[in-house]
Amino acid sequence: MQSGTKKLSPAVFGFALVCFLLPFVTVSCNQQQVARFTGFQLVLGTTVQQPQMFGPPKVQRVDGEPLAVVAFLCCLVGLAVSFMKNRGGEIGAAMLSGISLVALLLLKTKLEDEVRQHSSGFLQVNYEFGFWLLALSNVVAGGLNGFVPWRSKANRSGTTEG
Repeated sequence: MQSGTKKLSPAVFGFALVCFLLPFVTVSCNQQQVARFTGFQLVLGTTVQQPQMFGPPKVQRVDGEPLAVVAFLCCLVGLAVSFMKNRGGEIGAAMLSGISLVALLLLKTKLEDEVRQHSSGFLQVNYEFGFWLLALSNVVAGGLNGFVPWRSKANRSGTTEG
């Protein structure tokens, strides 16, 4: 019999992958949006049109962010691992969700530092709901796969105090 955790874990990782389709990061200057990126655009890279005072907009290539790639791959592999029917699958999924969360937080720090350096403080980075939903999904996946199975195992063994 498959536990509720094992049924829910693939859904959480699937939702985490969907979060990459959502708005992730907005770069703005004086409350005016300059650029907006989805998670997949951060993973794969994209082009950005920068308005110019005179003439046509300047098109600039933005490369994919390695930390976004790590977060995406961890979610993808976590989805596959969450279908495993043994404790190793749960441990692997918990570790992958943790690595994805750390990569996401490092990405946040890196983007803030890069924007601050290149714009002398004129640009601000705002994190959109896709970013925060992905972070939350990683926390939930880590909890489902790392903490809940151990707790339920202790309950099944009949260890009660009293």
